[in-house]
Amino acid sequence: MELDKKSVAEIRAILRATKGRELKVLAQALINDRRVGARRLAESAQTRLDWGRREDGRLRRLMKYESDLARQGYSLIAGADEVGRGALAGPLVAAAVILRSDAHIIGINDSKKLTASQREQLVDEIKAVAVAWTIAETSQEEIDSLGLQSANMTALSRAVESLDPAPDFIICDGFKLKCEILPSMALIKGDSLSQTVAAASILAKVYRDNLMRAHHDVHPDYGFNDNKGYATASHIEAIKKTGPCALHRRSFYPVSEIYKDQLTFDDAFLKAEYTVIQDHGKSKV
Repeated sequence: MELDKKSVAEIRAILRATKGRELKVLAQALINDRRVGARRLAESAQTRLDWGRREDGRLRRLMKYESDLARQGYSLIAGADEVGRGALAGPLVAAAVILRSDAHIIGINDSKKLTASQREQLVDEIKAVAVAWTIAETSQEEIDSLGLQSANMTALSRAVESLDPAPDFIICDGFKLKCEILPSMALIKGDSLSQTVAAASILAKVYRDNLMRAHHDVHPDYGFNDNKGYATASHIEAIKKTGPCALHRRSFYPVSEIYKDQLTFDDAFLKAEYTVIQDHGKSKV
């Protein structure tokens, strides 16, 4: 390709559509171009290449546990994570996902390290390379009735057990599932160490954030669109001023102070319905 006969604008378009080894060749060819604009494009292309190498390395590290398990013969490895443990209002949401063995999701990370727009974009990419994914809730009533830890494990179990096809191994962020049939491991900070767990953390976070924004339309006094049910100063002030709504967890302080004489929960809470959302990727590992 005779780059010296092309305009800087044409070269820019070519570089945008090029990647990998071809991009490296073009960048090297432009380094000594007499045009300042062309040399700057070469520098920009080199920056892309350097970032790509770093990202490839990061993603290989994120696949370490999955790769080790694959070498042991596991092919349907599920990652599971939850969100909403510390919120004063709304459900606890868990997600489980099985990714294709060749999944390579650029930019994936612990959901807490990503912006809202990055998470939203990654949701579609995750679902596109998922063999299966599920999202499950435990309601605020169940959290009050079962206790936080039991409700947490219930949500995770619901998500994992709803996967179709069923996984043959589970990597769970922080907690080891009580599953007698499937082998599993608890991975502390798993959403920063495993691509599959990170995918689950993103699905759960985006789903719950969108859910709490929808609840804001029904209960606008508490700022759920902003705080997502967590204990911000303005949220606590709204509870003190307006009183709690149906979404608030009665066993969580400061809501518990209002209901301190009513903290005996009947069977209605244990029978509260929950939600499981399920879909399947088109490709199998």
